[in-house]
Amino acid sequence: MAQNFLFAWPNRAEGATLTGGAWSATLPLANLKTRFSFEPGRTVNTLPASTCMDVALDAPRDIKCVALLRHNLRVGARYRLRLSATAGDYSAPLWDSGTRDVWASMFSFGVKSWGDDGWWGGKPGAEDIAGYPSLLLCVLPTVVRARYLRLELFDEGHPAGYIEAARLWVSGQWQPTYNVAYGMQLGWEDPSRTEEALDGTEYHDERPKTRAIFASLEVMRPDEAHAIFLEMQRQLGTTRELLVVPDYSDTTHLIRRSFVGRLRKLSALEAWAYRLYKGALEIKETV
Repeated sequence: MAQNFLFAWPNRAEGATLTGGAWSATLPLANLKTRFSFEPGRTVNTLPASTCMDVALDAPRDIKCVALLRHNLRVGARYRLRLSATAGDYSAPLWDSGTRDVWASMFSFGVKSWGDDGWWGGKPGAEDIAGYPSLLLCVLPTVVRARYLRLELFDEGHPAGYIEAARLWVSGQWQPTYNVAYGMQLGWEDPSRTEEALDGTEYHDERPKTRAIFASLEVMRPDEAHAIFLEMQRQLGTTRELLVVPDYSDTTHLIRRSFVGRLRKLSALEAWAYRLYKGALEIKETV
């Protein structure tokens, strides 16, 4: 069953205490709390005892989304997420994901050619994920109120000799009562620059591509419009971030369509009918 757009903020991991595992002294686990992708957190080896983390939030919070951004986990890597009301005790968790694949099937049958990686089962190959803005995304089936989380990563034998990631994301969510209107746009943007020499030769300054979503919420009741949509814009402005997930039931394209970004501009509410409001969203990927 298709799910409405999901908007998740704020990132509670920024104010959390991160412990556990075995992480580099120069690239510590605490780096996962910052917004700087050039300073990842990195483990000292790939043993399961080293590639895990315990997260203590500042207080019990509603949790719907947990994500690990810009990681180097390979196809075939797995993870387990547990939530608890008691620090260090996950014997009877509030919620347990079980062990899951980091990279889900990304290709429907028939999309890939015979003999290609992923032709059978749809799993991406190393070439498919090379340079991709990798995202381990776990969307809970229901909101769970918890203060403590344990995230375990399983990719023993990784040729790099370590597991790393740029960011941890833990947040609640807002799913509008009525989904975004038809006409939503999702695309890649390329900030690369091209200069042409006098002889016509082109020289390129290649830069990382980012995604952007253009969408409109055209049926919002007064409370949702003012207390959530307008309040979201006040809290985030154009500098703070949110996680956007267009349809978390579509696991094939979940990673392609989901990202952390910021509101590129703010949108005024339009009262277009009695007690009905609409507003636009333009979200640019930042991580």
